[in-house]
Amino acid sequence: MADPKTQTKDPESPPEKRIRRDLPNHQQSPWGNLPDDVIENVFSFLPLKEAIAVGCNVSTKFKSSWRINRQFAFGKDFALRYSREDLIALVGHLFDSHRGTDIQTFHLHVDPIGIENLILKWLSICIQKNVEYLEFHFFQDGFIIDSDFVSKLKKLSTLKLVRCEFQLPPLFSGLRLLQTLILWQMEMTEEKLECLVMNCKLLVNLDLFNCSRIRLVNIFARHHLHFKTLKIASCPDLFGIQIDAPTVKSFFYAGHTPRIRFGHGVTLDEAFFNFTPTRTYMLASEVEFLTNDLHHVRVLTTSALFIEALSARIRGGWVYKEAQFRLLHLRELQLFMEGGSYCNPYDIVMFLKNCPSLESLFIDSELGLVKILLQKATSLESLVFITPRNGRINLHYSDAPKYNHLFHSWKASPKVKISLLEHTNDTSGRRPSHPKYWY
Repeated sequence: MADPKTQTKDPESPPEKRIRRDLPNHQQSPWGNLPDDVIENVFSFLPLKEAIAVGCNVSTKFKSSWRINRQFAFGKDFALRYSREDLIALVGHLFDSHRGTDIQTFHLHVDPIGIENLILKWLSICIQKNVEYLEFHFFQDGFIIDSDFVSKLKKLSTLKLVRCEFQLPPLFSGLRLLQTLILWQMEMTEEKLECLVMNCKLLVNLDLFNCSRIRLVNIFARHHLHFKTLKIASCPDLFGIQIDAPTVKSFFYAGHTPRIRFGHGVTLDEAFFNFTPTRTYMLASEVEFLTNDLHHVRVLTTSALFIEALSARIRGGWVYKEAQFRLLHLRELQLFMEGGSYCNPYDIVMFLKNCPSLESLFIDSELGLVKILLQKATSLESLVFITPRNGRINLHYSDAPKYNHLFHSWKASPKVKISLLEHTNDTSGRRPSHPKYWY
């Protein structure tokens, strides 16, 4: 019987892929006990620049591991670092040299004019290699992804297009796995948007910015189980938004005041309404109607126009009275005061009276308004007063006791913590949940 130690290996058996490299203890690295194929697989998920750097540092045998990299992310940093010609050459070389079976991410910031065929070639390779994240951020209009390419994007989970048009086939069946759809600075029609939402049953996030032509956003997603967030900003032709999606929890809107309606069963957790002034008068009734859909909102960001619309006025044709609403669950409120025509401290205090559970308030305000708010906000937990960045107010250390005494003499809430800071020294850690711009 042959000695098992000297028995030869069957030549027909597949070669072993996993090889451990036994090195002296002083040469061991964190990668030392991992098989080569595992290390290469880890490198394939790294951003391209990091994959090249780490591969060279670990071992010379991984110098070419970038050829199987899955992250083809050529974002803003590449567009700033390289000339357009050098960037095109770099992207083309990496695609031509790629030997991996998958490309998970393709992210490209570039001027597409004149290289349309190259971009379509790269997109074809990504489709063949099961791309999941696709972002085209183009500096000029003119590039169109035709319906044939769109229908082949079977594995895509995230699609972001900036100044990039696309066509849908008559019998659209692609994008079934799409979870995030971001469409910025392009033409959009009601029919195309409705088709996308209807077909993408796994959609979670939808973001529209500066989309022209579309006049009415209809989100019919009553049978979608995962749809959570809708963001719409600066769509110049928009006059109405209708949302029939019981699972949606976050709604963000910035622009002139459209007609906004929520379907039965919608219970928002957070809302953002940054209404901007227009030449036409904003109908207060539209804002009043909107507040009826905000009963469950815990975080609200809005503008002075929203407060103005809810202030005391002639209602019902002949009665002077306050708007009737209650935001019982509201915990955080952020107010943008710019753009308001006549919003005053009294209007804000009257609004706050309808928010009995409010804990955090962020507002760009004057000292007189701070006094009124402190006197009326009985449940307030924290107030951070930060001087404006325009330098109109300078704080001096010697003035701190005076301000401290004033603030504490005004407060109605025994648990409120008050901080007074220059904007350059703001280390309070208290920040609103919503940034002013997401686009």
